[in-house]
Amino acid sequence: MTYYECADCGQLADFVYLEDSAVRRRCPVCEEPTAWEIAFADDGAGVSF
Repeated sequence: MTYYECADCGQLADFVYLEDSAVRRRCPVCEEPTAWEIAFADDGAGVSF
């Protein structure tokens, strides 16, 4: 599973159906569409940062 971080506030979210390096989604903290970047990904063998 890939976890994304909001570029504005740092909120983490798991968008399991997205695999892009950067996306724009509505942030529940900022309450508006913001840029999200990959924070880390779980490749099944552990977590890599």
